[in-house]
Amino acid sequence: KNCAAESKSLCERLQLDRNRKVDELSFGNRKKVAIICALQHRPELLILDEPTNHLDIQAKDSLQAALKSFPGTILLVSHEESFYRSWANRIIHIGDYSSP
Repeated sequence: KNCAAESKSLCERLQLDRNRKVDELSFGNRKKVAIICALQHRPELLILDEPTNHLDIQAKDSLQAALKSFPGTILLVSHEESFYRSWANRIIHIGDYSSP
């Protein structure tokens, strides 16, 4: 699959207008652009810190589908267990240890 077609497909799935400049986009849409750029590089390791913040339900579902098919390793930090529970192979829960 070529990068242009894959990029177009991801933009459509994440409901991102490819004709707008990044500096005109909302924070949530800028996050979508960053995720699409990261996926386009096909890294072996993808590190995501709260990727669902500022995303609507449809965008979360599309992102979840894209991450499920990601062939590499994903290190995900998220408070939204329902987002990753169905596709994560290994979950490490780190609680709040700041209290005595």
